Amino acid sequence: MTIKRIRIFGLFGTFNHEIRFNDNVVIIMGENGVGKTITLKMIEAIFSKNLEYLIEKEFEEIVISFHKETWHIKRTSSLNGKYQENELIIKSSRKNVESFHISDSMLLPRIPLMFERVGDDNWYNKRNGQYYSRMTLIERYGSDSLSLQYPDWYLHQCEQNRVKLIRTQRLYQEQNNEHQVLSVRKYSQELSALMQEEISKAAKNTGDLDRTFPKRLLRLMRSNRKFPSSEILTELNRLEKHRLELSDLGLLTEMESNDAIINELNEDDNTMLSVLHLYVKDSWEKLKNYDNLYEKLSLLKDIINSRYKHKVFTFDSKEGFLIHPLGQLQGKTIPVEMLSSGEQNELVLFYEMLFKCDSKDLILIDEPEISLHLEWMQAMIGDLIRIAEKNKMSLLIATHSPDLVGENYELVQHLS
Repeated sequence: MTIKRIRIFGLFGTFNHEIRFNDNVVIIMGENGVGKTITLKMIEAIFSKNLEYLIEKEFEEIVISFHKETWHIKRTSSLNGKYQENELIIKSSRKNVESFHISDSMLLPRIPLMFERVGDDNWYNKRNGQYYSRMTLIERYGSDSLSLQYPDWYLHQCEQNRVKLIRTQRLYQEQNNEHQVLSVRKYSQELSALMQEEISKAAKNTGDLDRTFPKRLLRLMRSNRKFPSSEILTELNRLEKHRLELSDLGLLTEMESNDAIINELNEDDNTMLSVLHLYVKDSWEKLKNYDNLYEKLSLLKDIINSRYKHKVFTFDSKEGFLIHPLGQLQGKTIPVEMLSSGEQNELVLFYEMLFKCDSKDLILIDEPEISLHLEWMQAMIGDLIRIAEKNKMSLLIATHSPDLVGENYELVQHLS
């Protein structure tokens, strides 16, 4: 991320806000009505090229300072015939580049003839007698913004500063623009598919290594290399421990992770030591396929189990999220739909950060404290920082809860 500072002037005709990105984690606080959520959504709109949303909001100017460049985004209004037209003018401090102009009319979809414009942001449907806003028409008929020719300097910064917004209302998601699905159910199914894909890739790599094992073993034995039995025993035990960890995460079957531990080896049997050396080397190579998924699953499991007091949370390649009543790890499971709203919010938030966001992204999180009791709030910032460090992300968090901030007040910037 190359953003250093964002200033918004005249938000709602009233507020001037400044956000400085001095740390990888920034918390903005303010009373209800000062525009915390709108600020996050406007930042997302700029870098996701959702200018339909941005042009609808009331502000005078947004100034974004990058490492070696500054953008000025001005919004103006003027009369176009009978109706008011809004325009965005986006300028870069780079030399010899032109500014970028976007107007309401440029973003409008191709509206059917049955619609008649009757106001600045009001269209009348002559067939059904209903009225529609510009955004409603864009959502229904699409926008011409996809055909816009964005300047290279704009596209470059959007690529360098990928932004992801995690919204306040995250328990449900639209599917196929028709109905809503429960987020935890959708993500559970997504994770199951991802785990099966990774297991399939690992199986292919296993087959490749097994086919060449005899040839590589013969080459190794002819080299007459000596292998200390103590080192091989250490590696075998470390390998077994990691297999058990992968099994606990649903990435290996119990049979795959249940090899007998070898307690001693004959130091003089170099043939056996050569076989075991190559076996250990191949085994680590096979398990390396799971490294990225293993780290994410381990972190998610650790965070969620620190919150779910009467449940045990883990994973299964067929089921995705797997939840048991405490003390009943076999048999009975708890459907994800039966989790409380607070439990679902936590799981969805952390899953999105770990599995839906990429390294070096700027993650915008709106009110992560929603539906949480005090104990969970106090642990929230620390866990968000853990994930940010793991994925090398930057976070911009909007809240009005001092309980959420806790001892992290040095990260707070006030909007007023």
